Amino acid sequence: MCRIHGAAALVYLSYLRLETECKMTAESIATWVSVLANVVMAIGVLFAWRQLVAIKDQTRADHERSRRQVAIDLMTAWVKNHTPQASIARTLVEGFARDQVEAMWKQASFEIPLEKKDLVIGALINSSNLEFTQATIKLTRDESSELRWQIITFLNGLECVLAGWHHNVADRFMIEEQFASLVSSSEGHYLLKTFRELAGVPNYPALHAFADYIERKNRTAALGKPPAA
Repeated sequence: MCRIHGAAALVYLSYLRLETECKMTAESIATWVSVLANVVMAIGVLFAWRQLVAIKDQTRADHERSRRQVAIDLMTAWVKNHTPQASIARTLVEGFARDQVEAMWKQASFEIPLEKKDLVIGALINSSNLEFTQATIKLTRDESSELRWQIITFLNGLECVLAGWHHNVADRFMIEEQFASLVSSSEGHYLLKTFRELAGVPNYPALHAFADYIERKNRTAALGKPPAA
C-alpha cells in the first residue's frame, strides 16, 4: 500500500515539474516573441526614418536644382532683352552729377562734358541732332527723355532678375556672381543710386535690396563676415 502511495506521489511530483517546465517554456516563448516584435518595430521605425530623410534630401536637392534653373532662365531673359544702348547709358549716367541726373529725371535739357561724347552717341538711338560746343554737349528735352528711357529700360530688366534673388526663388549665389560687379565703390558703380532714389524704393525694391547687400558685403569682406541677406 505504501509503495502505491509512493508511486502516486512520484507521478504527481513529475506532473508538477512538467507543468512548471511547460509554463516556463511558454513564458520564455512569450518573452522572445515580445522582444522580436520590439526589434521588428524598431527596424520599421528606423527604415521609415531613413526613408523620410531620403525624401527630405531629395526634396531639398530638387528645390536647389529648381532655384538654379530659375536663375539661369532669368539671366537668359536678361541677355536676350538687354540692349547696347541701355548698357552704355548706365555707364554714362553713373558718372553724372546729381543735378544732371535730376534734369534727366525731369526730362529737361542739360549739358554734358564733351569728353563724354562717345558714351552719349552710343547711348542714344538717334544722335544725329546732338548739339556740340567747344566744351559740352547740349541735350534737348527729347534727347534727355530718350536717355531717361534707356535707364528705365535697364533698371526694369535688372529688377526682374533681382526679384528672383530678393524673394529667394532663384539661386542667390549665381545671381550675385553675375551682377555684383554693378555695385563697386572703387569703380564708381552704385547701380544708378541717384536715379533709383529719385524713382523711389517702391519702384525698385529688389534693386535697392541687392545694392545695399553688396555694399555691406564689400565693406565687411575684409572681416570675412558677409552680411545677412
